[in-house]
Amino acid sequence: MLSEQKRNAYADTNIYIRSAKDGVVQGVLEQQSTGLTWKFSDLVELMGLYETLFNALQYPQATHRLRRMKEEENAVQRREMKELEKKAEKDLVEQDATPTFIIKIKYRQNASWQGTIHWVEGDTTKNFRSTLELIRLMDSAIGGEDDETARW
Repeated sequence: MLSEQKRNAYADTNIYIRSAKDGVVQGVLEQQSTGLTWKFSDLVELMGLYETLFNALQYPQATHRLRRMKEEENAVQRREMKELEKKAEKDLVEQDATPTFIIKIKYRQNASWQGTIHWVEGDTTKNFRSTLELIRLMDSAIGGEDDETARW
């Protein structure tokens, strides 16, 4: 099992936006501590990658999860981590590339995520209280949303 400090480091991620056309955001998700990277072709795929990562690490701890026997739970965690590592691609991020966002998800409560998002280009950090708020902040930063509630 991973220590709490190591799990916390694994939950810190960078998002590199490659394109944002017609409301479809494409890019790369990078896990900061390991440098593992995954491509995503839309926000739904990005959110799925995050969920798989969190479930494999068991951090941040989900408030709702299926019950399993302890040995089975550890086996599932190892299998999910191996699947993530298999899906990871190399050389998706250039050596001196600057991420668009640095995201730290601290909690998974009430069937959603809470944490902080740092928009690198705008040099601004905001807290978010839900996955929807995270998506709206990302969308407003890349120029897609004019809503007052999600402005940087």
